[in-house]
Amino acid sequence: MKKPTRASILTTLLAAGLMSIAVGAAQQAGRAAQGARGAAPLGGTPSVDNLQVQKLTDNLYVLGGGGGNTAAFITANGVVLVDTKVSGWGPSIIAKLKTLTPKPVTTIINTHTHFDHVNGNAEFPTTVDIVTSENTKKLMEDWHAVYGVQFDTSTPFKTNGGRGLPKRTFKERMTLGSGADEVDLFFHGPAHTGGDT
Repeated sequence: MKKPTRASILTTLLAAGLMSIAVGAAQQAGRAAQGARGAAPLGGTPSVDNLQVQKLTDNLYVLGGGGGNTAAFITANGVVLVDTKVSGWGPSIIAKLKTLTPKPVTTIINTHTHFDHVNGNAEFPTTVDIVTSENTKKLMEDWHAVYGVQFDTSTPFKTNGGRGLPKRTFKERMTLGSGADEVDLFFHGPAHTGGDT
């Protein structure tokens, strides 16, 4: 198998993030309509079995199910996650990752502040480095529910003493790692939310 290039990995991470945003928006609209009829919470029941793994390359995976998609990039030093789903899915993500690699999660990148992308943050060890744009951090601290989505009722960050909030932010651009493990993050201005990475 041909070794992936930095450009192909970055393109794949960008595609996973965009796909996650699109799927999450579609799921939110559908769940909002079902919510009035007493449907199950967004993402279903948290479990390892309810996470579907799609292998993109030898070190890049997408974990579907549980709200927004989660990308897992396995680097030399650990796993970089992109988004952490709704509350309750953190332990299932950690357990599923153990079937893919013995390496721990070292970094979480949140693409935006919606609950199906950030609420799982609080369920990861406090040693994990959480990275967002400056605007996303502000939106996470000053929580506002997604309009029309009754499942988005509270923030786990205030109830957990700030656990799960970003430790590092960037204004326009940030580079994590180097060489084959390099990930470039960009903020181009408000889009789906006011802080999209």
